[in-house]
Amino acid sequence: MDNKQIQKIKHYLNLYLERNSEFVLQKLGLPHTYYENNEVWFYNKRRNFILKDEIAFLMKDDIVDDIIITEYIFGIPLRNIFYYKNHIPEFKIVFLLFKNKLK
Repeated sequence: MDNKQIQKIKHYLNLYLERNSEFVLQKLGLPHTYYENNEVWFYNKRRNFILKDEIAFLMKDDIVDDIIITEYIFGIPLRNIFYYKNHIPEFKIVFLLFKNKLK
């Protein structure tokens, strides 16, 4: 696994996992999109002109229960980075851009 992606999701987990929605709002402001009665919040973070991260906060009872990061290149999803609480492996990276070409 790419240590850079794991470090990225660990950073968000350390800051936001098991924090309430008010904390997220104070740190990141309003989400650009939210779904399911405010249970999934999306934030964009531009890394540069061609690269962007979309961070999804999954809320349960107004608390951040999980975080998923989708990395984009030129607006096309490149990979998802998942955290699996109490599982081995704890993290998983799923490549999206070349998914059909790898089969």
